[in-house]
Amino acid sequence: MRTLTLLTLTLCYSCTLQNSDDPFAYSENRMVAILGGEFWLGDLLDSANLLALPVHHVIVRSFEISQYEISIGDFEAFVKDSEYLTQAESENWAYSYQYVDDTIRKWKREDINWKNPGFKQGDNHPVTCVSWNDAKAYCDWLSLKTGDNYRLPLEIEWEFISKNRGRSTKYPWGNSSPNGKTANFADFNSQVTWADKSVDDGYQFTAPVGSYLPNKYRIYDLAGNVWEWCEDVIKTYNGLPVKNYASARVMRGGSFHNKENTLRTTWRNYDYPDNRYYNLGFRVVRSR
Repeated sequence: MRTLTLLTLTLCYSCTLQNSDDPFAYSENRMVAILGGEFWLGDLLDSANLLALPVHHVIVRSFEISQYEISIGDFEAFVKDSEYLTQAESENWAYSYQYVDDTIRKWKREDINWKNPGFKQGDNHPVTCVSWNDAKAYCDWLSLKTGDNYRLPLEIEWEFISKNRGRSTKYPWGNSSPNGKTANFADFNSQVTWADKSVDDGYQFTAPVGSYLPNKYRIYDLAGNVWEWCEDVIKTYNGLPVKNYASARVMRGGSFHNKENTLRTTWRNYDYPDNRYYNLGFRVVRSR
């Protein structure tokens, strides 16, 4: 029955998009309208990440953002319709974190991809092992299908909504530390040495999208689960390139692999647009 249902959804997919401005009519994902505004970009609290300084005032235009991270089911519909091959598939590698022995642990290129990231996932888990280039290909396809302008979030848009339209909170839910109901991060279930064993979020790897409490605007997983690609090239807040990473793209939100500080609304990460990891995915924005 489940196979038949998935087949029916796939067959109906193209006609659904052509007759609706909802690109996720076939799934639980949807676009949420966010009114623009002004806010202070950067870390006003304790400056945990030097890249989040200096704090400065910015203006954000109104936009729409996907309620959930792009799921396996979302991405599969794109692949089936376009016959797209991700970089991990074509080059036979993405990064996973490997335990070499009791003392040596490191990032290693493995023959994994979005279909098989090295751990069990369902259709409602966030897609992983996708490069920035793969994520952009998904956005381009979605734009072509719907006639609207889909892209990755600008970094200021991501922080604006993560801070609940610019309120200077440490996490999307407020200033309290993450617990088993707020985010999926390195916890009791994780094998990494920096895991917080006092918290149990229920998952060692990815959790189904929407498993934890949303922010005020009902946007889920802005903290944890998987890192999320942003549109921007990484630069300091003084406008300077980051050394040796002139073409790298911004990543936000932290993941199941990371400790709590990376879940903060201001924490900035980055990598090259053709790199892909078992804890890295994305969500999309539609310009208004």
